[in-house]
Amino acid sequence: MTRVSWCKIESLRRFTVSQLESHLWEAASILRGSPVDRTDWKSYILPLLFLKRLCDVWDEEHAEMVATYGEGFADEHRFQIPEGCHWNDIRETAASVGAAIANAMRGIERSNQDHLYGVFGDTQWTNKERLPDDLLKDLVEHVRHQGGDPRTFFGKLYGQEKNLTTSAVARMNLLLHGLEDFQIEWGDTLRNPLFTDPSTGELATFDVVLANSLFSLEKWGREVWEHDPWGRAFAGLPTEASGDFAWVQHMVKSMAEINGAMAVVLPQGALFRGGIEGKIRQHLLEKNLIEAVIGLAPNLFYGTGLAACILILRNGKPDTSTCKVLIVDASTLFRTSRAQNHLEPAHAERILDWYKAFEDVENHARAVTFEEITREGWTLNISRYVLPPIGKDIPPLPEAIADFKAALERCRAAEEALRREMIDGGWITRQTDKD
Repeated sequence: MTRVSWCKIESLRRFTVSQLESHLWEAASILRGSPVDRTDWKSYILPLLFLKRLCDVWDEEHAEMVATYGEGFADEHRFQIPEGCHWNDIRETAASVGAAIANAMRGIERSNQDHLYGVFGDTQWTNKERLPDDLLKDLVEHVRHQGGDPRTFFGKLYGQEKNLTTSAVARMNLLLHGLEDFQIEWGDTLRNPLFTDPSTGELATFDVVLANSLFSLEKWGREVWEHDPWGRAFAGLPTEASGDFAWVQHMVKSMAEINGAMAVVLPQGALFRGGIEGKIRQHLLEKNLIEAVIGLAPNLFYGTGLAACILILRNGKPDTSTCKVLIVDASTLFRTSRAQNHLEPAHAERILDWYKAFEDVENHARAVTFEEITREGWTLNISRYVLPPIGKDIPPLPEAIADFKAALERCRAAEEALRREMIDGGWITRQTDKD
């Protein structure tokens, strides 16, 4: 759900984006041409990276304790590394490297069940046909020490993810950012939400709810929502063909009643599609829940070239945004690269400034009233409210028409010249007019 970045667990140093990309690229290069399918590379590279970082942190904590107290204390470590499960034990293994890796990972999981149980996934490290010892040794000798600054965060985080590997990566990511107060569960959020409140018999609610949803997910669980015990189809039951507004309604039900907020990444089609989606969108607008719509450039997200948007909803909107929706066109903010576009930190800061100001910005943002949205048929199509700037190189209309006529004359002259050449060459015969 999130793009992985790696930071220190307190003393763990942070990768820069370029360092991380270079490091992962080199690791992938080791696997290129091996029996391991490229779609499975992350299942091998990320767990090894995480194992190495845990051992680095354990070593740094031990060295600090020895320097301070003259000896180390096992119960003072943030995470336990059992005997024989350290990275150095793997490096010293001459044969059956996969078995050594698997034993180390399972030993660490058993010794840290609160946060690390199952975090390394179910990769078959002992399959020597796919992972011969020489290949694993190359990978092990490659997960090297990096530098950077520590980061901290406060507050407990909760998450649910259907994909086992992705849920494990999420836990690794949080731990490597120095975050320990979290609960990440494995399961289907739409069919079986795991965070509930027994005192109310409803879904658990949170101050902030975030998701990068699967765009227009088919077969998302509509049959469950027909009799959903959590009442999540409060604005309407989406069709089986697209779960976009199933995610939205689940997240709305998960927002704290007072000042709860949410942001979800959706395809821009969700802003203007009709039918039941249009009715759900209208209901959310009438309840004064939608606060902002931010249109992004295409090809920003892995796996899709579609232009996405960020939909922001809030319980108890402030006076500045009551009965209004901020429509933002940020489609021009991106950096182009060979494979995909990138939203840089400076771009994100600019969008955040527009959102905080909640006022008109020429060619980029408008605080639109509900009355105008009603006149537009409850669509949130960005181009209905914010028009992209006209380029400086676009000529005035008379000049453009003159250029068009000149180009048309050139086209007709070229066509006639080609016709004469084909007649002279015998490819076609000359036709004469008949009375």
